[in-house]
Amino acid sequence: MRWLLGMLLILLLLWRWLPEPAPRPVEETVIAPQLQALERAEAVERQQREAAARRQKQIEQETGG
Repeated sequence: MRWLLGMLLILLLLWRWLPEPAPRPVEETVIAPQLQALERAEAVERQQREAAARRQKQIEQETGG
């Protein structure tokens, strides 16, 4: 019975000192397609904001203000 407790203690100590595995990059996980779609949407949103800023600037120049 002592050898069983000793073995459990040794295994517990070994498990405690094992290095933790590095996390996988997000691009390799299940949510990678959603991230790609989000990145494309961000690019579209950026283009729309730039176009709106250009239109606003053009309107201000045309109205003289």
